[in-house]
Amino acid sequence: MKSFRTLLIAAIRHVLLVWGIALACLTYFSNKPADQRLGWYIAAAALILFHALVRVRQTRLQARLAAS
Repeated sequence: MKSFRTLLIAAIRHVLLVWGIALACLTYFSNKPADQRLGWYIAAAALILFHALVRVRQTRLQARLAAS
């Protein structure tokens, strides 16, 4: 990592992934019942999946623009 600024920029670009992983970690270490934890795991997975979909869409758009 070049600097703290680079780390912050990367965190902003990958905010959904960071929040999804943080939510999954917090849920793993919580003392809530299993049925409540399942809902939080689903929310974390949804954030991570949405991040992946946004990245794929962005990559395809950049490739399409580069080909033009």
